[in-house]
Amino acid sequence: QLDQDATARRLLEAALPHAQANFGEASRLSRLIRNDLANVAGDQGRFDEALAQYDKLIESWQQELGADTYRRHFERFSIEFNVAATLNQAQRWSESSARLRPVLDDARELFGDMDARSLGMSLVLAEALMHTGDSVSEAAELLDRMIAQLSGVPDRAAQTTLERARAL
Repeated sequence: QLDQDATARRLLEAALPHAQANFGEASRLSRLIRNDLANVAGDQGRFDEALAQYDKLIESWQQELGADTYRRHFERFSIEFNVAATLNQAQRWSESSARLRPVLDDARELFGDMDARSLGMSLVLAEALMHTGDSVSEAAELLDRMIAQLSGVPDRAAQTTLERARAL
């Protein structure tokens, strides 16, 4: 796996300047490459590098859409989920929960509690809250809410999320 990650990193680092030069920083291709670079960096334990790449993605989207439109844009939820998951991997629990709470609130407002984005973020937030020590009851409430919502859903993805929630 390490060799594959190192190879992926080299290829992505070589591809990004070409994509930016030919299509622009805000192109879909440049953003996909930057996101993949962030994912590989996180997988390799280079958390600050991963977070810097995610921040550049956020900046790119905000410049294109404006902060208010970006706040409701589907890409925001994906990127912020990845940021919070990376912060959790880095055991930066308080930073993760502080950053994810407002994003989860927006996701619930826009998509509802049963949306995959809301459920995934709830799980990541609950994990962060459990590790902060002072928010264990809030984490338990999140998990209980998820378990109650997902218990009657036959969908395989919902059952996988339910299993992860119960494991926490």
